[in-house]
Amino acid sequence: MWVVWKEFDGERTTVRAMVACDNGVTFSAPTFLASTRHFSGHPLLVHDGRRLFLSWCTRTDGYMLRRLETTS
Repeated sequence: MWVVWKEFDGERTTVRAMVACDNGVTFSAPTFLASTRHFSGHPLLVHDGRRLFLSWCTRTDGYMLRRLETTS
């Protein structure tokens, strides 16, 4: 189970993730996935049946679709 979110510290927006391999009982520590200094949309998780991706759009970098490493 994956959870992604964005945080704003007053200067940068950062996307972080946590992973649970035990049906959500315990989660990993938050890990950094991406960041920007400008406007951004909400991060989404996309799955194509085999692989998991972070889908995120920022004003500076445009659209990104980044493959995430999974343990399955």
